[in-house]
Amino acid sequence: MAYTFLQDDDFDAAIFSTLLKDESDVKLKASLEKNELKAIAIISSRLTGRYNLNAIFSAEESARNHLIVHYAVTITLYRTLKRNAARKMPSDFKEDYDMVMADLDKIMAGKLTPDGLPAIVDGDGNAVGRIATANRRNDNFYI
Repeated sequence: MAYTFLQDDDFDAAIFSTLLKDESDVKLKASLEKNELKAIAIISSRLTGRYNLNAIFSAEESARNHLIVHYAVTITLYRTLKRNAARKMPSDFKEDYDMVMADLDKIMAGKLTPDGLPAIVDGDGNAVGRIATANRRNDNFYI
């Protein structure tokens, strides 16, 4: 298979590898590849502006962040299995997917900071901070 970020071995912890290594199911392989791209897009949309996405998704085998690999595998498998019959989706896949999406939302909001993700750096190698704004509006002038 020609995955962008994931590898065949990444799926072994989440699903039986014999189901994914059946060479006769070309549609399954194509669906996994397309859903991996969608998973990368979903993860990227939540991490953009906080982390260096090029460094995250271009990392080689051992340098990849295991949490991001887990997120990508979970989203890819959920979207692939859901395509057949959404009402027959096993509840553990749905619960894992919901947990991953909640974690990504926490990362996007800054409430969760995963270890080992590369920060965005400027030309000098210094980490670029995220611009923070606050609501300073005060309608009660007597406070």
